[in-house]
Amino acid sequence: MKPFLFLVVLATYFIVDAQPIKGEAWVDVKKKGAGTLQVFYSDDPLINEKAKGQPEGLTLDVLSDFVEYVKVNHKVDLSLKLVYVNDMKSIWERMKISSGGVTCANFVLMTKERAKSFQFSPPLGFVYDVLITNSAKQVIKDVDDLKKTLSDAHGYGVSGSVQLERLQELKKNHLPNLQIDIGPSHPYDIENIAKDPKGVGFTSIIFYLEFVRKKLPIIHHPLLEGKPQATYFVFPLQSEWNNVFTEFIEANGGYNKSKRYSDLLIKYVGPAGRQLFRKEQ
Repeated sequence: MKPFLFLVVLATYFIVDAQPIKGEAWVDVKKKGAGTLQVFYSDDPLINEKAKGQPEGLTLDVLSDFVEYVKVNHKVDLSLKLVYVNDMKSIWERMKISSGGVTCANFVLMTKERAKSFQFSPPLGFVYDVLITNSAKQVIKDVDDLKKTLSDAHGYGVSGSVQLERLQELKKNHLPNLQIDIGPSHPYDIENIAKDPKGVGFTSIIFYLEFVRKKLPIIHHPLLEGKPQATYFVFPLQSEWNNVFTEFIEANGGYNKSKRYSDLLIKYVGPAGRQLFRKEQ
């Protein structure tokens, strides 16, 4: 993989409604040698705002490498149009009815239901969920301890997330009286858990490590730790773009095995995070 080349990224910030986006078809973009890939993104520790207001992050650098790949291998000058959305649920809803050159810069997890409505790229890494509480709680060692420690807990989750599903399972199986507040994005759940001594929820280890770095009063518990899950880019079901993106990921022995990707992981999540992203089990 060649070194990253500077790319001017057009950033558009607004909350999208339920209108579909008819993105450019890859066959048309390749024919004319230029086009635009529209990229939704939401709040994410892997995507940050630069001082000048331009977003940057691991996934955006991967997409910029994709831009360079199609320029070299398909003679296509591709632009990225970034569209900020304030919650992942809206992104899922919007992409479900869109087509063509549309993707999401947030790494996502695949579920059976999502696989019916979207195309997923080859996996770019692996993450797992952890049970977190406010640091006012003691470390939970077993199920009996869980029921006792969280008897007065208050849950926080993110609309449309796998982590909310896990929190609802915790309520169903162990804490029937648990009340759950639902917000739009992952900073919502962790920030509320940090403020609420009774707060509990699930989050990706990547989110947890980011907020530990910020020294928020939260802890994670080995109990109910999730199995490693693959992370993906996602495309509309009616789109040819996943084909060329898959070609990019699989080229030259695999992008996720390249030194370039390794360097990006160290840059954005550190050596420990790099090992996590590459650990399948």
